Amino acid sequence: MVFEQGLTPEEIGFYSAQGYVSPTEVLTAKEAAEAYEHFRRYESCLGGCIQHGWRFKAHLLLPWLADIIRHPRVVAVVQSALNTPHILCWSSDIFVKEAKDKKYTGWHQDSTYVAFSDPPDVLTLWLALTPSTPESGCVRFWPRSHLRGQLDHEEGSSPDSLLLKVHARGIRQ
Repeated sequence: MVFEQGLTPEEIGFYSAQGYVSPTEVLTAKEAAEAYEHFRRYESCLGGCIQHGWRFKAHLLLPWLADIIRHPRVVAVVQSALNTPHILCWSSDIFVKEAKDKKYTGWHQDSTYVAFSDPPDVLTLWLALTPSTPESGCVRFWPRSHLRGQLDHEEGSSPDSLLLKVHARGIRQ
């Protein structure tokens, strides 16, 4: 059951052809500001920057993040993109990239880092709580790359990389 308006037919067509849709507003400005305030409090409780172990599946610990995942607009967008009312949140990851920060997330396919099905019946909903600009290192998409299957890519070893390759059972590589 779709609770609210999901993607338009045009957006669904674009998503199918290009592999992404952007931008799609899922939170109001007030909701995003409240979520950002919750995030800052979480960061403060951890004593500063969120380290790897506290970034993943945070919706299992943080009620405010679980609320975002269950937000009717978020649910509707995901249901319409996948063309099914049956959805599940497999993970929630927090990536922090401040303007002029040396940290980065290199080009990758999410399926490189997890055991998605082939072809994947999954998607990543990337939600920015603050403005995402070229100056701050905004997310970029490679149109139609989903049509080429899993691509080989080189993984750098820079300590500034926000990507983390994990073996089965959650052991860091």
